[in-house]
Amino acid sequence: MVWGLIIVVRQIRNPFMRNIIPLLKRIPWHLFLFSIYPILELWLLNIEQVSSKVIFRPLFFAILGVLLLWGLVTYLFKDSERAALFTTIFSFAFFTYGHIYILLKGIQLYNTLVFRHRTLFIIWVIIVALAFFIIKRTKKVKVINRTLNWISFALMSIFIIEFVNFQIIQIQSTFQSEPLSYSSKIPGASSSLPDVYYIVLDGYGRSDVLKQEMGYDN
Repeated sequence: MVWGLIIVVRQIRNPFMRNIIPLLKRIPWHLFLFSIYPILELWLLNIEQVSSKVIFRPLFFAILGVLLLWGLVTYLFKDSERAALFTTIFSFAFFTYGHIYILLKGIQLYNTLVFRHRTLFIIWVIIVALAFFIIKRTKKVKVINRTLNWISFALMSIFIIEFVNFQIIQIQSTFQSEPLSYSSKIPGASSSLPDVYYIVLDGYGRSDVLKQEMGYDN
């Protein structure tokens, strides 16, 4: 344990490590973590129905999308840190649009739906545009980026804890479950009984078809 701490301290004192640590601190990790967190969390909510293989493509396109947008906005801002901040806000707006729409779509004013896609989308565009001009003028970019980094780390920590907890529960249920024993013979039953076939239909006809063809009023 002590030797391990000594090695870590020596590595930190190493000139290469002294240069790499500040570099790692300057990386806008939130740029990537905010884009992949919604995908990972959605997969975790449906982990029992969805294979882990299906998330690689959306993760790839999410990371590719933020990289392309980051590069484009960096060209406009002439500042990679401001561009990273705006890209994260854009990603947040993109992934939360559907959730906000579901929450607000039922609101009515004089029997008229207020938040339809054509109105909410315009509001979202205005918010993103305001964020663009505010970020362009703000002077606390480093502080905001550092804060977003910590928030993104916290979100990913929550995801990891939830994922590990699910795996632990799965392992426990595997060891605790007892194998069921099935018997092909019923005690006291005669061997001359006919076979019984149980047919489960995977579809259900329309009411008019059932009434016309089967004489069944649904």
